[in-house]
Amino acid sequence: MHQIFFSIKRVHLRVVEIGKMLLKKYGLTPARFDMLRIIDVHGPEPVPQAKIRVLLGVSAATVSRMLISLEKLGFVERTKSKMDARNLLVALTGFGFEQVDEALVSLVGIGRAERMARRGVAFEPKLAMLRMRVLQKHLNSMRRIYGDDSPFVHPWRADDLEPYHYTIVVNGRIRYTGDFARPVRYEEDRRRSRSRTCAAA
Repeated sequence: MHQIFFSIKRVHLRVVEIGKMLLKKYGLTPARFDMLRIIDVHGPEPVPQAKIRVLLGVSAATVSRMLISLEKLGFVERTKSKMDARNLLVALTGFGFEQVDEALVSLVGIGRAERMARRGVAFEPKLAMLRMRVLQKHLNSMRRIYGDDSPFVHPWRADDLEPYHYTIVVNGRIRYTGDFARPVRYEEDRRRSRSRTCAAA
């Protein structure tokens, strides 16, 4: 194995462990959090189970298995589509929303995830931001070249107010689409508590 591949593998394993540590108190793992985040950004409307599979770039069996576990734990609920009974629609339960909301406040609102990410590249904040931009550019390039099937981009902003978006690959280059983008309006929906908590942090 090439040293770069080995290093990426080792970083991935350590990042997963860090993610487990940060999310443990919410009953989540990094994989579960990614799935719930996709469902969350589609809210309040349910998201088709097939779309979750496409956005995560994993098999239908993997998505089904994870959703069954999350359903048993009370994080999500699934219903049959009225348009096509073969399709399942997935939505967060009240408990699921609360757990994701609290995790976002903790990790994004008060910047824990950002600090952990920066710590991995440099101690000095300005240098860390510069190196993170370069690193993200290279990682995006590697994902594209190696044919990464997941078009989902984490809506992972400092204040989590930005519209989210997806990426699509056109002629080997990443293009962005706003087809699913929507501004998050805290005064109009159930995310008021997140906004207030983030503002106070």
